[in-house]
Amino acid sequence: MKTIFLRFWAVLVCCAFSGLYSQSVTITDSAFVPLDQMMDSVFEHVSLTAVTSQHLISRAPVIVPIDRFHGGAGADTAVFWQWQSLYATLHLAALTPAAQLPTPENGYVPLVENLSSQDPIPLAVLHYNYHFLDSLALEDNLLTVQGIQLFDVPNRPRSPFLAGTLFIAAPVREVVYTLTPSFTIRDNLYYDNSDKTLSQIRLDAGDGQGFHSVSLNDALNVQYSTGGEKILRLRLSFTDGTARECG
Repeated sequence: MKTIFLRFWAVLVCCAFSGLYSQSVTITDSAFVPLDQMMDSVFEHVSLTAVTSQHLISRAPVIVPIDRFHGGAGADTAVFWQWQSLYATLHLAALTPAAQLPTPENGYVPLVENLSSQDPIPLAVLHYNYHFLDSLALEDNLLTVQGIQLFDVPNRPRSPFLAGTLFIAAPVREVVYTLTPSFTIRDNLYYDNSDKTLSQIRLDAGDGQGFHSVSLNDALNVQYSTGGEKILRLRLSFTDGTARECG
């Protein structure tokens, strides 16, 4: 049997990385401060009305540096653990329960665990708008800081938050033992908080046949001539004429 290793080029459109890593702290009495409580305290005196995406990356742990998925020359390829990490970041970055992605245990994990070896390989997709703290917010007097807390500055010239859009996809099974696998874009592994309406999905499975038009939940059967690493590419088109492409 031939072994095929699957990798997915990932795109991060209009994104930047604030460099503000969130983490738990130990205070003087050695009591543990939960991350969400700490970050609520940090932003307690800051208006978040400009965070229209309802996801503030700067209040969540960032294990996979988002700026590596910029979509240009030299962008990293994405594997499933990186997709999972960014999913977790978005989950914890939500400002309200209504905006929050399902917990992994109630979201993608059961879907992946219940896959059989005969099932088409799903591509997990994240197409998400978010905001992050401008790295110049303090230097440009958009916010002030006292202790660990940030405070709004009256009459500031611009918002201290910047917007970005994440688009990343990865096969949930990265190694297959056949030259004739099939792939699918499942609606329950497709997460999107944008206001865009999807009009077309195209997938290049790295089989030399270029892009194939596919529909949600349908399987694309592929015939590889050799084993080895295959680069998958996903292109989404929207009714407003825009497109996103991983690869």
